[in-house]
Amino acid sequence: MQELDKIKYEQLIQSIRTKDPEIIADGPVDWSRYVKSKIRILWILRETNGGGDWDLREFLTNPFSYKNWHSTFGAVAKISHCFLNDLSPEELNFNARSVADSLKDIAVINVNKKGGASHIDNNYYKNLKAFINDVKSQIQILKPKIIIAAGTLDQLAMFDDHKEKLNSMPISAIKLTKKQWLVKSYHTAQRSITVRKMYEMMLLSLEKADWKKSTNNANSADAKNRTAD
Repeated sequence: MQELDKIKYEQLIQSIRTKDPEIIADGPVDWSRYVKSKIRILWILRETNGGGDWDLREFLTNPFSYKNWHSTFGAVAKISHCFLNDLSPEELNFNARSVADSLKDIAVINVNKKGGASHIDNNYYKNLKAFINDVKSQIQILKPKIIIAAGTLDQLAMFDDHKEKLNSMPISAIKLTKKQWLVKSYHTAQRSITVRKMYEMMLLSLEKADWKKSTNNANSADAKNRTAD
């Protein structure tokens, strides 16, 4: 397994915060669990709803303090739990709260580190330009196996050379390296398809990109038993 440098990552977060004190820190929700996961998953989202100096990682350790947490992170929790536990789409028959603990096994970052409103405005693109190199550095340090660009692929310049290989479907995937896949997907708050269908389309796209679900997932058995109260 590739070693991850937590000190280097925290130095990066601090350098971003030095550049702008009001950024929302993000990344692995629980560093030790992310490191131990044999199927490291990185979700790249747009922005938090609301800015200020706070930490998304801390929030996701106990997201229930915000009653609408599931609007964005419910799909993240469900799909991540399925990937981590080698589940089929048919087995995605649980609510988000019951698998929220799976958020601690993944990493979540935003392309706009300052947060925003419920819609994209000019500040989003201004902040995107300011932080895009930091996002690239985050990916390089975290070394995820699956990168899920949830409504953000168009904004990720570091993947420009690969975008043409992703078909016109709203969900598709390509193999970047022997150990890394990129998934283009809907934003997690979308309502046009079910979360189960979203996961099913991700799996099909990954399989076409030479992903072998059962052989790539080597999480320990106790990961399946970790659920939120």
